[in-house]
Amino acid sequence: MAKMDPEVKKEWLKALRSGEYPKTTGMLCSTDDDGRATGFCCLGVLADIAMPEPWVRSTSTPDPNCLTVRGFAFSLPEGTMGLDKKTQSELTDLNDDNPTFAEVIAYIEENL
Repeated sequence: MAKMDPEVKKEWLKALRSGEYPKTTGMLCSTDDDGRATGFCCLGVLADIAMPEPWVRSTSTPDPNCLTVRGFAFSLPEGTMGLDKKTQSELTDLNDDNPTFAEVIAYIEENL
């Protein structure tokens, strides 16, 4: 199981609980027609707080309202903040299968 830096984990959990990140599914970050972020999946929240790269409109996906970071639209690069692909997949499933971040928060607290 992946282990991440305790400070990054603390900031990620704080951000997920803050209410400042509307939840989305199916992509790291969704946007409105004007390019403003309208939702984040749990991994998108992590990218937003821990990666200095800006979000840019996707040119590699069929959805014009999808934003990417480092060219990634649906998951993060392998090993980002200590998260392997298996852990990212589990987090994505929890994010997409639940109406709030509560299940994701519980998973992060217990497993990372």
